[in-house]
Amino acid sequence: MDKFNAAAWFRTRPLAGDAVVGLLIAAFVVGICHGAQIQLGFIDTWVYTGYIFGFRELAEEFGVTYYSLRLAWLVPAILFDRVFGLQTGFLLLRAAMIVALFVSLARVGRAFVPAGTARLFAALAVLHPWVWRSLFWNYSDGMGLTYAAAVFAIAMVLTDSPRRPGRLAAAGGAGALLALAA
Repeated sequence: MDKFNAAAWFRTRPLAGDAVVGLLIAAFVVGICHGAQIQLGFIDTWVYTGYIFGFRELAEEFGVTYYSLRLAWLVPAILFDRVFGLQTGFLLLRAAMIVALFVSLARVGRAFVPAGTARLFAALAVLHPWVWRSLFWNYSDGMGLTYAAAVFAIAMVLTDSPRRPGRLAAAGGAGALLALAA
């Protein structure tokens, strides 16, 4: 029986390698930002926080509002809150967004530079404080950024193999989520 070669396995499965690196970065960022929720200065973030914790009550009180229609942001936030609880759900959603953003940016980068370089630049982008600012508050821009990166990544995959309708549907779905989050 041959020895398992992790480096060779990840070289032949770049998405798995990206996911592992993305998880490590997410663990690092969430570890640093544990307990951080940046809500200072804007009413919008508090309105979204209200919808996350009491969508039905706010919808009954105020009806359909601009804020209530950002379902591509609200639905994942509500689901993570209901499944994992307040603090854990908040942090796990941010970790998921970091992994998705990293994997998407690394995929786009691999179209232009070697995989290692693409991962380096994706890591630098995800580790940027402005990205953290977008992710660690209850506003839709962090999710919109993640959806936008996914649209570009899926588009890059489509250019590699345009005859796969599932990928076209994935690109369309990510684009629709981006539109709903914006």
